[in-house]
Amino acid sequence: MPSVRAALDPLITALGQPLNYWVPSSFSGLPIINQKLAALHPLAGGSFFITLRGLMDVVQATPAHDVVNALAQEHQPPPKQPANPPHGPPNPPPPPAQPTIGYQFDGSDPGDAAANDYTIAGSGFVANEIVDIIDSLTGAGIAAVSANGLGQYSTVQAFNTGTSLKLFARGEKSGRVSKTISFVA
Repeated sequence: MPSVRAALDPLITALGQPLNYWVPSSFSGLPIINQKLAALHPLAGGSFFITLRGLMDVVQATPAHDVVNALAQEHQPPPKQPANPPHGPPNPPPPPAQPTIGYQFDGSDPGDAAANDYTIAGSGFVANEIVDIIDSLTGAGIAAVSANGLGQYSTVQAFNTGTSLKLFARGEKSGRVSKTISFVA
């Protein structure tokens, strides 16, 4: 069976000019062939035209293993991204909030001159646990109040005017203890 070139050479010679066939797009998937064809007959704007003789010359001059390697490179799967690389050991959870206690004079209820109302409040306890307010000077429990869902508590207590107090809060469930506050009512 004769080659395409052998069959077409007499026709090209008889016409005295190359045969032109317009290809609607490039030889998709054959970048090495496209590059060589574009170098033969370049046009403006990155276009090029192909002659049958040029195509046959390029195909004959291009080793098959070069085409196979170019196709393999073009169709390689993208490189795998590494899974989230470890950045050392995970951070330990933050320490729980330090239990707190504070007081504020409550002037909304003047009461009698012998006693003053104070709001005792704080946070840092287990949600919904009972928080005991204790006077460390006497060891007496001043109040037992339920913490809310965020571990915060608040209570209003009346103290005799001029009484020295050293109060701290202790969670019954967690055993957590606040620092002590001192004030004179």
